[in-house]
Amino acid sequence: MASDMLLSRTKNQPAHYMLEIESFSILCEDPTIKIESDVFEASGYNWRLDLYPNRRDEENGTNHISLYLIACEIITAPIEKMSQEQVHFDVKFFLYDHIGRNYVTFQDVDGKRISFHKNQTKWGFDKLISVGKFRESSNGYLFDDSCVFGVEVLAVPKNKLKDRILSMINPPATMNTYSWIVDKFSAVTNTTSVDSEVFKIGKVKILSLYRGNYILSRDLVMYLKLHKPELLPDSWKVYAKFEVRVKNQSGYDDRVTGYIISLLMLSELTDPSNGFLLNDCLTVEARISTLNSMLPTVGNEPEAVFA
Repeated sequence: MASDMLLSRTKNQPAHYMLEIESFSILCEDPTIKIESDVFEASGYNWRLDLYPNRRDEENGTNHISLYLIACEIITAPIEKMSQEQVHFDVKFFLYDHIGRNYVTFQDVDGKRISFHKNQTKWGFDKLISVGKFRESSNGYLFDDSCVFGVEVLAVPKNKLKDRILSMINPPATMNTYSWIVDKFSAVTNTTSVDSEVFKIGKVKILSLYRGNYILSRDLVMYLKLHKPELLPDSWKVYAKFEVRVKNQSGYDDRVTGYIISLLMLSELTDPSNGFLLNDCLTVEARISTLNSMLPTVGNEPEAVFA
């Protein structure tokens, strides 16, 4: 059972179950009594609260309220199912403060998630609160000899315990560039596009070229796209810092970088004095300097972004 706890306050009622107890002082007369709640459903499983209103600590002679969450093996969600699915739970107990009109919450001090299985069907606090502190009228826990306890049980599947890893890669200079020669550039129209071959820098990319489009009809427009992104695992996000350049006869003409690039006006590109087209061929270079990938960490370690 948990020994250390984290206390906080909330105005919100417990989402899953509340247990109201009347005539609490009568229950406290017997230090061995145990109160069992009804079976209730939370997060697709069935539970029960076990409350000991006046459990005595023989070591120091003090009395405490003990509260436990019990995983029930009856109805529709046996403990064997939890073990097979490797489900963990965030458990939070509640105690109503009638004066402050809010709830004190109790949970594991380290925020540890609880795993229930055939060898662990119970979890809670042996010493939730001392009986003396609980009875103190200024704390507001007892009102007309009545009190209210509650619980929230949130299921967290094992494959959700880890979230994302941000992987940042700077591909080596000898492996971060792709050159593409576009033959018969004059045949590319503003209603068609030309795709490069698939090339790999880290994860597979593809470069597409448009001779203008409906918005930028007088420009050379280019896209850098993932190849078949629908085949990537769910929740993958890949970011790239890159530049695209058009070569002229004296070298490369550096232009704007980004996802959609308007590189040149077509009048500038087709002007023979600029030297971009040679025998109706255009040479384009894409260089990816950084790859950032947001990867889910489900089960095994994530696949490398650059290999």
